[in-house]
Amino acid sequence: MLVHAGIYLCVTTLMFQTVQQFQPTPFIDEIFHIPQAQKYCNGSFFEWDNKITTLPGLYIASVLFTTPLKFLFQSASCDVWHLRYINVLFNLINIVLNYKIIKKLDTGKDSEKTSKTSEISALTIGLFPVLHFFLLPLLH
Repeated sequence: MLVHAGIYLCVTTLMFQTVQQFQPTPFIDEIFHIPQAQKYCNGSFFEWDNKITTLPGLYIASVLFTTPLKFLFQSASCDVWHLRYINVLFNLINIVLNYKIIKKLDTGKDSEKTSKTSEISALTIGLFPVLHFFLLPLLH
């Protein structure tokens, strides 16, 4: 599974970078979410855009992801690219967790076949087209 997860991460990162080149600025609902995440990155946890109905979990995750990058690379890492890339990482975690859950549910069956079926099922869930809405700018 780790090999497939690595391949998935590489391919998704290439797709992500291509989309980023075509659409480097916030679009769709990012026009609300990016500034809100940046407020959290700057420590303004009590400023809230009342147009946003999303719970602050992703914004907190943004802080947890970007803060170490600021210290490691001495650069402003709470930009559009880094905030979007968090979704790629979450999707990878989602695939691995789905794999573990599906495999656990299929215990007691042919181990090798179950493992392959679990991998395919987890990748299918992770590759669900709605999760890759960021490809929309390429369709124009």
